[in-house]
Amino acid sequence: MITNTKCQRCLFADRAESNNPCEHNIIDHIKNHKTIKVEAGFNVIENYVCKMGFDKKTYEKNKSSLSIETIKQELVNRACLSYYLLIDISYLDAKQVEVLCEKLLNLSIKPKFISFLLFPHDQNKEKIFTIKKHMGKEIMWKAHSFINEISKNDAIHIALDTNVGKNDTQYLLIYDAKDIDDLDQDTNEINSNIMIIQKPFHCGKKVGSENLNGLFISFNNYNFSRSIDKDLQQAISGITGATILEYGNN
Repeated sequence: MITNTKCQRCLFADRAESNNPCEHNIIDHIKNHKTIKVEAGFNVIENYVCKMGFDKKTYEKNKSSLSIETIKQELVNRACLSYYLLIDISYLDAKQVEVLCEKLLNLSIKPKFISFLLFPHDQNKEKIFTIKKHMGKEIMWKAHSFINEISKNDAIHIALDTNVGKNDTQYLLIYDAKDIDDLDQDTNEINSNIMIIQKPFHCGKKVGSENLNGLFISFNNYNFSRSIDKDLQQAISGITGATILEYGNN
């Protein structure tokens, strides 16, 4: 069933011809991707459910107990990805891990859960101590330190199989610590594409990345792909008609 967003009903909308028809700037974000028409002087976005909208009538009925700022914050939270970050830190030293933790804690869209992958290395105990010291409790996390050499593909499956935290998230992002300086921009771009523009996709891929680095995928599609082939990269590449959403262009 097609659902349209009627901006006339929204607390944060103005008439279509105004200089600021949407306080959240949604129209500018989606105008090249969605069909927008005008009814009764207000924008109507076809086949789109706006995550930043709030009904005027609902606000009027409850404004004694609702503040505009509280509503805005709730909408921002609703329009942000709930994702699980799986990040390879195997080649970092303890000092670099400290810097990594600081950058993770300062992300504008933070992951709900983080798995740190550590392949056999003599500094793994120091790295785990560093994570414990600097990550705190703001983001749930787990370090997966592998004793024996193992493929990254198998390490990913083991980490996800042993971590109940993934059940609370919708999406998985597999990332490499070498790209940490891009992560804030990448997650914002992904969020814009998925939550605001609402592009259809099977999985996302970071431009220029090789193998599984930068893979963004829903857990439903991860489980489906894994059922086809244990090799995740082979499974995804073998799915006929898979829509790949590229990010990292900016």
